[in-house]
Amino acid sequence: MNCMWSRYLNKEEIGNQYGKTYAQVVLRYNIERDVIVIPKSHNKEHQAQSLAIFDFELTANDRERISKL
Repeated sequence: MNCMWSRYLNKEEIGNQYGKTYAQVVLRYNIERDVIVIPKSHNKEHQAQSLAIFDFELTANDRERISKL
């Protein structure tokens, strides 16, 4: 996912806690905020990653950190 958050949020930060990429964290963050997300990718691996966001929930602290970006 090419997004402005990528330089601030990476796997070593929040994503590492969940074993997820920053793209998965960003998607999950928006889902938890009841935002409809439509990820686009022609890459099968990225499509699978986009669907693998329902097996974890962000903590309130993580959501707050993301919201300040």
